[in-house]
Amino acid sequence: MLAVIDRAIELKRGFRLRDTQRLTILALLTNTKSTLAQVSTGEGKSLIVVATSIVKALFHNKVDIVTSSPVLAKRDSEVNKDIYELFGVSVHHNCSEDLEQRKEAYSNYQVVYGDLASFQRDYLLDKFYGKNILGDRDFSCVIVDEVDSMLVDKGNNMLYLSHDIPGMDKLESVYVFIWQVIGKNTGTDQGSSQWDEALHQFLQLKHGCKLSMQSLKAVFLSNVSYFKLYKRMYGLTGTLGSQGERHLLKEVHQVDFVTIPPTKSKQFDEYDPIICLGHNKWLESIRTEVDTLVNEQHRSVLIICDTINDVQSVEKCLKAKGELHISTYTRDFEEFDVVQGTAKLQQGEIIIATNLAGRGTDIR
Repeated sequence: MLAVIDRAIELKRGFRLRDTQRLTILALLTNTKSTLAQVSTGEGKSLIVVATSIVKALFHNKVDIVTSSPVLAKRDSEVNKDIYELFGVSVHHNCSEDLEQRKEAYSNYQVVYGDLASFQRDYLLDKFYGKNILGDRDFSCVIVDEVDSMLVDKGNNMLYLSHDIPGMDKLESVYVFIWQVIGKNTGTDQGSSQWDEALHQFLQLKHGCKLSMQSLKAVFLSNVSYFKLYKRMYGLTGTLGSQGERHLLKEVHQVDFVTIPPTKSKQFDEYDPIICLGHNKWLESIRTEVDTLVNEQHRSVLIICDTINDVQSVEKCLKAKGELHISTYTRDFEEFDVVQGTAKLQQGEIIIATNLAGRGTDIR
């Protein structure tokens, strides 16, 4: 089956899978347990996910693919659609704001891409609010990209939050802030939930508000709890962490591990992080580094930012300092002229992008 998929990728992309990609796919699929694979950055995880999900789909599994952002989920589902179609496997994403479109995705498509928050949101709406979004989705298989940032909770994913009590003091405002941060990932703001352990009623009593009944309905789902719903989990990450972290993952999720060697030895240096005190210092550090690389070493630079706002801030800073050859790449519908056709990156070019640019693997 893998040989046939490999040939399909060659027909659509003009190249075959690397040995390390084949090895990863076989390691995941031949093991009888859920498995997490450490695959180095730049080794082509996207096609590993495509090939693995096609095999599972051909065995009549419905496959959920969890990516790091809705933008990447939408892009990967659309970019790889031509490969899936060769095998009669339907693929879509759950990133639409339209509930009916998401219902259709879960019911009519074998493979669904999405970020973790989108999957959790729809599970909660389906199970707790009777929206019947998931249809006959059976949680048989999930493939998780960038496992290390998803499997162990960094906070609780709350669908709803509530902070409608007037006249709160500073301590109470801290509670509100915490709930806002916790709830931001999945986030519809509604007034139907409460703080637990009678804290909600205590604040109502303090401020002379009408007391509400303690709620036993917890609209809450942790990352760990969500992934435990699946019968089989496959994961890919650049680093599986220390032995202690691996032990924790194994204990929580009952998984095996495999470390895949890189296709080639590393050809890059990784420097110590620079910690900046404040936004302006952050921009100044980037500008200094860019100046050294572009004007002294005559190299090109790819700067990857968290958000579109960060891209715009860095672009404005560099242009103010006289840098001219700047391109930005922030949205999937934008034409990225730097990599069109056979164009090669010239010395002194500066590209500022969100993670839509991956790690620059498409840049010649």
